[in-house]
Amino acid sequence: MKFLLKKQTAMTTSCAIFHYHYPISSYANTSSRCEDVLVLYKFIKFAHLLKQNWGLLKQKIIKERSSANQDSRIVDWAPLIKASSSIEIIGCTNHENQTDKCYDNLLNGKTILCVGGKIKLYTEYNQIVKNSGGTFISFHGDSNDTLDNLFLLMEKKADMIICPVDCVNHTVFQTIKYYCKSSGKPCVLLDRSAINSFTVGVRMLALMIAEKTDKIKH
Repeated sequence: MKFLLKKQTAMTTSCAIFHYHYPISSYANTSSRCEDVLVLYKFIKFAHLLKQNWGLLKQKIIKERSSANQDSRIVDWAPLIKASSSIEIIGCTNHENQTDKCYDNLLNGKTILCVGGKIKLYTEYNQIVKNSGGTFISFHGDSNDTLDNLFLLMEKKADMIICPVDCVNHTVFQTIKYYCKSSGKPCVLLDRSAINSFTVGVRMLALMIAEKTDKIKH
């Protein structure tokens, strides 16, 4: 009898212990699953941010590559003068004064065709070219200016061409590019229509004239 009671007590105790441990084991498994889900969530979130940042980086690379390609398309057939550029002319000691005597005959009587730019600055453009010993003519591309007229000016009247690329339409720009690449006529591009950019552009044209003259002499 005592043995039976002890056996029953042991079974009861065993069952109690079993049932006591079961919830802990279940909690441990649930906690482990929660940790796994949390790790998976963090991984997915990280992958999403990585993908998002890669997309932005890719766009930036494409934009920079496109910009670089555009610059190379410009400079492979005509020099691009930036607002910060500086062209020094030998013998000129006062680079800030556009009427300095050393600029009087830089262009050596050449006719400079300005394509585009700001019409309100044409008077000043004309004065700069005139002070440099050249003749100024222009083509703005408005309703009174046709592409046929542009070809006529480039072919028959202009010795050199200057074009502010910030103020010229795409069709006119492509026309200049095609003509200058096929004919070899000297051309300078300006990144701005500003007076200081135009002045530097005229000096670049003068250097191109000088280089061409030196090649003929030699």
